[in-house]
Amino acid sequence: MSKFPTVHRDISAIVPENVRFATVSAAIKGTNPKLIQSVSITDVYKGESIGSGKKSYLLNLSILDDTKTLQDEVIDKLMAKVFEKLEKDLNLEIRK
Repeated sequence: MSKFPTVHRDISAIVPENVRFATVSAAIKGTNPKLIQSVSITDVYKGESIGSGKKSYLLNLSILDDTKTLQDEVIDKLMAKVFEKLEKDLNLEIRK
């Protein structure tokens, strides 16, 4: 148990139907495995509003540094890198 707080961030993304959660999770963790402790999926939606051949994922990231309290600037930079990786590598559309 760490003496520093865990930060949680949600990501909502439109995902091609053939992309699995395990692939998305691995890409997110690979961005910074030292800080990103876990990725969980809290909702999957498929419907007309998303579009054919796509689904929507709502993901929750747990972010923790065992050596210090994370500042907003660090978390914001990390999230920007995660968004960029997901958009470029997996062709996901981040819902903002």
